[in-house]
Amino acid sequence: MTATTERALPPFARDLQRVETYAEINEVLRSPKFVPGGAPERFLIMGDSLLLQSGEEHLARKMAYSPLFSTDSMVFYESKLLDPQIEQVMSELQAKRGTDGLARTDFVPLVRAMLMRIAAQITGVDGVDTPARTQRFCELVAKVSEAVSGQFSLRDKKDVIQEGLATLKALVEEFMQSSLDRRRDLVQQFKCGALQKNDLPKDLFTLICLHGHDTQSRADDTPCFTYVWREAAFFLTAATATTTLSLPHVVIHLHEWVQAHPVDAGKLQDPEFLRRAVGESLRLHQV
Repeated sequence: MTATTERALPPFARDLQRVETYAEINEVLRSPKFVPGGAPERFLIMGDSLLLQSGEEHLARKMAYSPLFSTDSMVFYESKLLDPQIEQVMSELQAKRGTDGLARTDFVPLVRAMLMRIAAQITGVDGVDTPARTQRFCELVAKVSEAVSGQFSLRDKKDVIQEGLATLKALVEEFMQSSLDRRRDLVQQFKCGALQKNDLPKDLFTLICLHGHDTQSRADDTPCFTYVWREAAFFLTAATATTTLSLPHVVIHLHEWVQAHPVDAGKLQDPEFLRRAVGESLRLHQV
C-alpha cells in the first residue's frame, strides 16, 4: 500500500487555487484571462511596472524596453559593466588583506555589492561607485525588496510596507532623481541633434525618457512615487534579489561536485564550466 502525505500549506497559500498538472499549466499560460496577481504590496510598490502589466500594455512596454535584453546589450553588459565591476570590487577587497596576505570577506555581501553596482548601471542609477555609496544603496534596495515580498516577512506586514515606501522615497532623493535628470538632458540633446543615439547610455532610465514614460503617473501619485520609480524598483529588486537567492545553490552544488569528482577541481576557473553549473542549478531550483 502506498501512503500519501498532504503537505501542509503556509497560511498565504491556503486560499489559492491549486494547479497540479502540465495540462492545467498549459491552459492557464495560454489563456487571455491569465493576468499578473500576487499580494497587494507588490502592486503598491511596483503596480504599473512591466512585471505587473498584461495584454496590449504589457506588449507595448516590453517592446519599448526590449533593447535592454538584446544580444548586443548582453555582450555590452558583460564586457563594459560586469567584468569591470567585478574587478573593482575585488580590487577593493584586496586592499583589505590581513597580515597573512589573504583577503577575507562574507561571500553574500561581496556578491550583493557586485550585483548592486551592475543593476544600478543597467537601471541608470549613477553614483553607486564606492564601498560607502554601494553599502548605502544596498541597504535601501534591500528594504524596498523586503516590502515587495512583505507577505513572507516575519515582521508586522504594515510596518514592512511603510518602511519600504519611505525607503523608496529616500532612494529617489539620494540616487535616482539626479540620475533621471541626467538622462532627460541627454535625451533632449539627442532629440535636438546634438547627440547620436549610440552616444546615449544603454539603461532603463534612458529608454523611459526616450518613450516619454518619465512623466507618466497616476492620480494619487506623488513626486517620489510615480511610474518611473516603480519600474526602477522592479528592475533593481529583480536584478539583485533573485540572483542573490540563486547563487548559494550554485556554490553548494559546485562544492559537492568537486568532492565527488576531484579531477574537475581545476574547472572552477573555467567560465564555460561555471556557466553550465549555473544553468543546471537554475533548472533544479526555482527562483
